[in-house]
Amino acid sequence: MLHLIVFPQVKSERGFTLFELLVTFIIVGILGAVASPNLTGLLARTELNQALSQVQGALQEAQREALRTSTSCEIELRDKDGNVPAQVVNPSTGNGCLRNTRELDNEIRLTSSYGGTVTAPVVGEIEFGFRGNINLNNSQTISISHENYDAETKCLVISFPLAIVRSGIYNTSNNKCEGD
Repeated sequence: MLHLIVFPQVKSERGFTLFELLVTFIIVGILGAVASPNLTGLLARTELNQALSQVQGALQEAQREALRTSTSCEIELRDKDGNVPAQVVNPSTGNGCLRNTRELDNEIRLTSSYGGTVTAPVVGEIEFGFRGNINLNNSQTISISHENYDAETKCLVISFPLAIVRSGIYNTSNNKCEGD
């Protein structure tokens, strides 16, 4: 009797076919195209919120320093000027009290309802009196926007005379800062 020994066939197929790879890349490409606008909007919104926090922190620091030293403190708001990003700085003249300059992201724009005369790129000057109040005759609104994100503009209102700082979303239809 003759017995045939049958060896199982060893498959040497490893990896994926070209068609499977092509389908996978198409699916990943479609998902990336759908998610990309959401991610850029999220990044811009994060930069906008960070700028709002930096400006609000600078205002609060200046107010605390005015109270601590019993002297007036001034700060300047500067909008983006060419390659120089928007900043919150000590003024070139006067009594500055910020420990360091707040340099905002390059796409951030600052505007202010400051009624005095300033030279660009300065958009506003804020002076806190020795009691921590502001030396203006009315409230001041600072709007903070992002060049690549038009969905919302953040704002800060410094109320007269107590210099209470509150934040909100700037309503362009009535030019008011409304609470979050």
